Amino acid sequence: MYAAAVKVHGKTVHVNGYQNKVENLAHVDGKPGGNAMILPCPAVPGTMTQANIMATDGCPNILKDMERAVMPPVYRGGPVMTLGASRSFNREVVIFESGIYTVLLAQDARAIPDALPRVPREKRPSFNRPLFTAYARWYRNYPILVKNGPCGQE
Repeated sequence: MYAAAVKVHGKTVHVNGYQNKVENLAHVDGKPGGNAMILPCPAVPGTMTQANIMATDGCPNILKDMERAVMPPVYRGGPVMTLGASRSFNREVVIFESGIYTVLLAQDARAIPDALPRVPREKRPSFNRPLFTAYARWYRNYPILVKNGPCGQE
């Protein structure tokens, strides 16, 4: 994981990142299906947009490289990520491509199931509505990212 505060056009923006290796156990019609990661984002509702997502497929070892650069790791503390000041809140889902992923960004997790058919079949995981109802309860008022990728990709 990575977290930082950066200045963008004079405003402080909090960013985070992660790196992982997936193992896909899902199958659709007997073939490997898509995989996805669900990421609740502790941000002010309505402030997280596609502009907050950065594709890193061109630098697949970015976090490992950063770790090597700062060894030994030092915790420096800091605030939890919050972005912007807008208070708008709705159930819209924004869908966009970011590197190898098709990303769904929703202000309300309960909107995700109805948007999943818009994800390419080879990237679309099987989810159920109760899962997203639970996320909406657990992460009330947090934007939710669902990054959908092809089977076996990082």
